[in-house]
Amino acid sequence: MAKFAAHELLEVHEIVTSKNLCLQKGFAYLDMAKDPALKDLIQTGLTDGKQALNQLQQVLGGI
Repeated sequence: MAKFAAHELLEVHEIVTSKNLCLQKGFAYLDMAKDPALKDLIQTGLTDGKQALNQLQQVLGGI
């Protein structure tokens, strides 16, 4: 497992927190959207965001 400096862990924590907030907002917007094209765009953003979050969690491993 890679060792991270304290400031690196804090930055990653901020990114994870921000990504979670973006996903929560995306789900709320998805429920409010009426236009099918907009819903597709939001859904694509949610899928990409979840994938990015999963990749971050894999990189961090057991930290």
